[in-house]
Amino acid sequence: MHGRTKHPGLARRLLGAAAATVIALAAAAPALATTGFREDFAGEYAFSHDDCGWTVDVQGSFSGEFFARVGKGDLDSAFFGHQTLAWTEVHVRRSDGATIVISSHTVFQETKATHIEGNVFRFDSVTAGAQLIVRDGSGGLLLMDRGSVHDSLIFDTLGDATPGGIFIEEVDFRLAGKYPSAVTDYCSLFNG
Repeated sequence: MHGRTKHPGLARRLLGAAAATVIALAAAAPALATTGFREDFAGEYAFSHDDCGWTVDVQGSFSGEFFARVGKGDLDSAFFGHQTLAWTEVHVRRSDGATIVISSHTVFQETKATHIEGNVFRFDSVTAGAQLIVRDGSGGLLLMDRGSVHDSLIFDTLGDATPGGIFIEEVDFRLAGKYPSAVTDYCSLFNG
């Protein structure tokens, strides 16, 4: 997302979940074959932060499945990704036990590859679902981001039969749906 948000801690949590996903996918990458593959992944993590002026302990877990398929014809060096991802984090304010639970359930799909030149492609993708759900310690809903993220990236696939390549630039980024977290202060969520 472009620009600053009013919830740097929440943004960090989202980046943490994204990093966990990248790590899981990087571990799965050697298993790829030119005919495509499917890989389940899962993990747990923990960390603490003091972004709000008090200590918050976080316990998280993630799980999902990643599938890649190889393009055909002029797209034979392009790999199309599809991922389902669910993650949950329990954030506990250490001083008094105030708790919020942050979770997400999404599907990511690379929908189109456009050959630009040589081994360079534009990949269009959509991520849809409940991007972010925040509940209080009793399970009451505090906020929910839902909708879709549309992204277009330019990549050099290196022309080999291996997924991955070199990221060149992001050429389009759009949100569709409702994203109340963009104007919500993470720290205020501990007060209900």
